Amino acid sequence: MCEDNRRHQARGAHRFVALTAPKEWFGHLRFALRYEPLDAGVWNAVVHALEPNEMERWMREDPTGRFTRRAWYLYEASTGEDWA
Repeated sequence: MCEDNRRHQARGAHRFVALTAPKEWFGHLRFALRYEPLDAGVWNAVVHALEPNEMERWMREDPTGRFTRRAWYLYEASTGEDWA
């Protein structure tokens, strides 16, 4: 691979990351639920590290979203809390 191509790929990758990086923590969760296989241990750690009001705020902002509903279900299953 030539030096110019490496530089171009590096710049392109940097721009891609900068344009798609979520601004809120739940953007990262949405991305993980959409593109990554679910790891129950990681999900459980995330759920217990979050403040309940943070998760509730996400649920109230987008209650019918596909990944929000999935996160809601997983949150309730992990914590035993019922938000219905």
